[in-house]
Amino acid sequence: MPPNQREAKIPNTIDRAFYNCTSLINITIPESVTSIGGSAFYNCTSLININIPDSVTSIGDGAFRYCNNLTSLKFENPNGWYCKKYSWVTRENIPSEALQNPENAAKYLKDTYCDCYWERKTT
Repeated sequence: MPPNQREAKIPNTIDRAFYNCTSLINITIPESVTSIGGSAFYNCTSLININIPDSVTSIGDGAFRYCNNLTSLKFENPNGWYCKKYSWVTRENIPSEALQNPENAAKYLKDTYCDCYWERKTT
């Protein structure tokens, strides 16, 4: 591993785990993670790239708020995602085509649907 990279043990649920970690640039979420909690990557201003495995079935509101440099967010499985807004009653399906493009996915999670709780339908 290059000297400027570190590995970290990550629990099944990431909840504010990287909150305000301004030096974080890239991260690959391990398969052991099932949920990314609210504000998990809040204000990670240097974060550019993140990979989300198939094991993740929920992403909390504001998980990527203020990740202004996030330009690539790759879902291993972009199918079946929807978001719940505000009162948790409104539910909007997110087209898988929109999440297949890492740039679009990053925009959805850090801007368009930042204040939503995301879930993925599992079969």
